[in-house]
Amino acid sequence: MLLVPLAALAFAFPVGSDGLDVTARALATGDAQRAVSTGNDGIFVNPAGLAASRRYTFELDGVGDVHAGDYGFGASVVDSVSSAPVAAGAAYTRWELGLPTGERTEGNEVRIASAYPISQRILFGATGKYLGISGGGLDVHAWTFDAGFLITAGGFRIGVTGQNLIPTNSRWAPLTGGLGVAFGSDDSFQLSLDTVVNLADSAHPAYSGRFGLEYLLGDAFPFRAGVMFDQPTKALDLTLGLGLVTSAFGVDVGWRHGLRQDGGQYVGVSVKMFLE
Repeated sequence: MLLVPLAALAFAFPVGSDGLDVTARALATGDAQRAVSTGNDGIFVNPAGLAASRRYTFELDGVGDVHAGDYGFGASVVDSVSSAPVAAGAAYTRWELGLPTGERTEGNEVRIASAYPISQRILFGATGKYLGISGGGLDVHAWTFDAGFLITAGGFRIGVTGQNLIPTNSRWAPLTGGLGVAFGSDDSFQLSLDTVVNLADSAHPAYSGRFGLEYLLGDAFPFRAGVMFDQPTKALDLTLGLGLVTSAFGVDVGWRHGLRQDGGQYVGVSVKMFLE
């Protein structure tokens, strides 16, 4: 069956339902981001979040497996100020990854995102992306897109996402759906719980769960933790992170530890510059 190999390979990547996220915040919160990705993370997880707040942010990101030598790095920018209420974002990521076969694969990914508030409580966003990845007989050179909604109700937020909605026939970009629920706010304390379904094999969907926690201490030091569980492979990963945020810049560090013997040990770093 194709399903289990696909799920196992995707879960071995740093973060994200399609394995191609790179931000330290997502890494530190177990990728439980569908209802809380209100910054540059939204380009990768739920683009609707780009319109949730006014910001103009440039971000540099890097993540790597400390044992296998796999890594990804890139840059992104989000502007929800210049053309408000419309928000826009763009990201570039470079990947160098190993496969279980021992072969190496590498490639580039470009994402262009936009978001718009349908109403005060309902936001919608979409991300077009191009993947150019080669190696290990798993080449893909294709366009696809993601879409998402973010719904707010008091202290609760609900995020609904669909990723890779144009089929690429590649395990680098499987069709996935996600649902996230969060309680709290970005400037204090929040809990988030996500479930993601991988539909690469539509007859046998593969589910995974993510739980994340964030706490902002003294308006400057975010602490993060999370858990990721993949149902097909029974993989369980723990995540932690911390950071520093000021009015001009921010730094985040994330760590993910796979509890299985074949689990990865990932470290991620993000540097943010708040331009307005």
